[in-house]
Amino acid sequence: FRSMKNLRIEFHKNQNDLYNQKTQIILDKVKIFILEFIKKNDLQTIKIAFTYPLFCEVNLLSLIEFFNKNYPKKIITSLPFVYQKNSELTFKTWNFGEELTPDIYNIPSPKNGEVITPNMLIIPLNAFDENNFRLGYGGGFYDRTIANNPQIFSVGVGFSFNKVKTIFPENFDIAMNKI
Repeated sequence: FRSMKNLRIEFHKNQNDLYNQKTQIILDKVKIFILEFIKKNDLQTIKIAFTYPLFCEVNLLSLIEFFNKNYPKKIITSLPFVYQKNSELTFKTWNFGEELTPDIYNIPSPKNGEVITPNMLIIPLNAFDENNFRLGYGGGFYDRTIANNPQIFSVGVGFSFNKVKTIFPENFDIAMNKI
């Protein structure tokens, strides 16, 4: 499934305009889904964990900026921070433009920010299947996080070409609530 990551990188490199169009479509869908989720569940506030985009994943940073500007009290945005291997993720509040610092994997993460437990995870994926299982990078961070916090609503985000018949889920793999 490493080829899925490479496929995404090649798509970004060789078809940048189409990559940007598809990214915008995904951004719009995620935005609408979140706003409808809030309305449907009559939430006063929601804490949403996004991710910093790597390897040409769908870049949701502009969505964070949109929520920070238009729903600053209703939608609390955060990013993950990895303190140690084989652990669950820690999430810190983060608003677009605030300072970032590398975590142990050199992934940009909030330098400051309050540690929170999100209500929703927006999770990138390398591949996904029709049963809402996702394949990430193999660290198991999201699986551990979801297993330890089953109340968190999980949303996988990726391009349609990353869909496969099955990812051959293992016992520890947990299906996303939505992809």
